[in-house]
Amino acid sequence: MPYIFYDTETSSRDLLGQILTYAFVVTDDHLQPIKEFTGSIALNRTQLPEPEAILVNRINLDTLQSTGQPEHQAAEAIYQFLNTVVGPQGTATLVGFNSNRFDLQFLRNLLIRYGWNPYFSGRLKNIDVLHFAQYVAMKHPDLFPWQRDESDPQSPFLTFKLERLAEAFELLDTPQTHDAKEDVLLTIDLVRTLQDVFGESFTAFVPFELGISKINQDPTVILTQPGIARGEDIDDLVADTIWTPIIADRNQKNAVFLNLTHRAKNPEAPLVESLKYINANKHFFRATPLTGPDHALWSQMAKDLQDELNALNIKTLADYFALIPKEWDIEYQIHEMGFERIDQLRYVVRRLLDHPQTYAEDLPTLLAHRRQNQNDPKDTYLIQLYNRVYLNFHPNPRPEDLRKYLGPRYAAGTMLRDTTEFRPLSERIQHWAAYCETASPEDQALLAPVLRRYEAVAQQTSC
Repeated sequence: MPYIFYDTETSSRDLLGQILTYAFVVTDDHLQPIKEFTGSIALNRTQLPEPEAILVNRINLDTLQSTGQPEHQAAEAIYQFLNTVVGPQGTATLVGFNSNRFDLQFLRNLLIRYGWNPYFSGRLKNIDVLHFAQYVAMKHPDLFPWQRDESDPQSPFLTFKLERLAEAFELLDTPQTHDAKEDVLLTIDLVRTLQDVFGESFTAFVPFELGISKINQDPTVILTQPGIARGEDIDDLVADTIWTPIIADRNQKNAVFLNLTHRAKNPEAPLVESLKYINANKHFFRATPLTGPDHALWSQMAKDLQDELNALNIKTLADYFALIPKEWDIEYQIHEMGFERIDQLRYVVRRLLDHPQTYAEDLPTLLAHRRQNQNDPKDTYLIQLYNRVYLNFHPNPRPEDLRKYLGPRYAAGTMLRDTTEFRPLSERIQHWAAYCETASPEDQALLAPVLRRYEAVAQQTSC
C-alpha cells in the first residue's frame, strides 16, 4: 500500500483560511519516494491571510497571485492526483506531521467545497507522524530526547514540533523553512530515523488502543493514559490522565470519553467540558485499564457523576454533538452537508464556473428544492458552499453580497468558532502598519500586499 506524505502551507491557523502551497510525495512500503505532486493556490477573493502565517511561511502574495492556480482548479488537480494513487480498487494512506488536526481538515475542506469526495469510499486512510513520535516517546522514555517548549518554558508539556524533533535527531542544522515539499521530505526522514533508532515499525503502529474489547458506559471501566508531560526535572513523569468511556458507535471506532482528571481539577465547570470525542482514525489515544488501589477512587468518582451525566441524555454520538453549539461558518462543519449531495454540488459549481450567468437560474432552483425538503439543513449547507464559490469566482458578484460575508467574518467576527483572539479589521490594520514601521525590509515586503488586501476589504465593508 503506497504512502502519500504531504504538507500544506495555509493562510491561517483557522479553518476559514485556505491552502496556499501543497506537496505530496508518494513512497513505497520502504519509504522510498516514487513520485511527487506540488503546487500553489492563488488567494480567493474573500480571503485575508493572517500576517502571522505569512511571516512564518514566507509566501509573497504578489507572486502567489500571479503564479498560483485558482483554488477550484487546484482542488480538481489534487483530487485527480490522489485518485491515480488510490486507484479504482486499491488503498493508500495520507501521512503528515500534525496533519490529522490541521492539514487533513484543510485538505478535506478544499475538496468538499468544490464537490470532490475526499474519502474515496474509505480507501484513503490517514496517519499522523506526530502520533508515532509520541508513541515512541512513551514506549522508550529513557532513550527519547525530551525537550522543553522554548516558547513556554514553564509548561509541563514537552515539545513535539517537527523542527525540534528534527534537530534532536540531527536531521536539521538550520531553521525549518516551512516550505511544503521540504517539510514532507523532513517528515519522511524523521519516520526512518524513529524506526532505526527505536526499532519500532511505522507500518505496524496503531494510534488508537484501549485494552478493552468493547466500549460501554460503565463507571467501573477506568482507563489510564500515559502522560507526556514532565515536572521541573525533565525525567520526572507527570501523572497520567484518567478516563471512563461514555458512548461509542457500532464499530467502536468513534467514542466519547469522560476525562475524570479534568473533572477533578474543574469540579464547578459544566460536565460537558470534561467530555472528549475521539475518532480512532484521527486521534492519538492509547490507554489501558487502571488496576490497583487507585481504581476504587476513580471508579467511585465516575459513579458519583452518573446523575449529572444522565441529565445530559447522551445515548448516541449525535446526542453528544447536539450539546455543542455550532452557530459557525459552514467551513467548520463542512462534512455535515452529507455526501449524498456532493455530486450535486460539483454539478452546480461547474456550471457556475463555466457559465457564470447560470447563478441566477440555479440559486432559485436550489432554494426551491430546500423548501420542498422542509428546509433540510443539509440543503442549506449546499447553498452556502455554492454561494461561497459565487463570491470568490463570479466575475461580478454583487457588492451587497460580498458585504454580507466580509462584514461578519472580518469586521464583526460573528462567523468564527473561537472569538477569544478576534480583533476587528481596523485594529489589525493599525497594528500591522505599526509593525511594518520597524520591521526588516524582508518582512515589510511580505506584509505590504497583505495590508493592501486588508485595506481594500475594510473599504468594501464600510460602504
